[in-house]
Amino acid sequence: MACAKALNEIYLNCLQEEATDICSLIIIEPLLSILNGGADRATQQTAAYCLKEAIKVFQMKQKTELLEYTAPRLYHLFLKTNHDFAELLEAITIIIFKVGIKSLQGRYTAFADKLCSIVDSKVVINQYYLVLFQLSITINLSNHRLKLKHVEYY
Repeated sequence: MACAKALNEIYLNCLQEEATDICSLIIIEPLLSILNGGADRATQQTAAYCLKEAIKVFQMKQKTELLEYTAPRLYHLFLKTNHDFAELLEAITIIIFKVGIKSLQGRYTAFADKLCSIVDSKVVINQYYLVLFQLSITINLSNHRLKLKHVEYY
């Protein structure tokens, strides 16, 4: 989408060398705000897509501090809202495998339960749902001692 491309161009050309708080104020916080209370579902899904694409750029540029900043906010939003956008789940998956889930701070079971309920409700399961489903099982079975494994899908 054009909006995601524009935001990523702004980041790459103007903000890449800026501090995490400036980048988050311009890129991350507005998108999370829209996801939290956007005008309608289409606006929220667009924000989820833009956030996912921004997270991909942060990952590509190895901006771990931006991913670490985003993780607790995104996890909180996920637990608080009823969003099940594929783009949001893809963003969560990227963050989980890059910075982990330590910022969930005791909300592991609620996180795992919500992941399971979303996966259970989907007719079409893509690789992100499968990774998240595996994560939810890992959380439940390990009694909060988490060991994430990389999984490949064909």
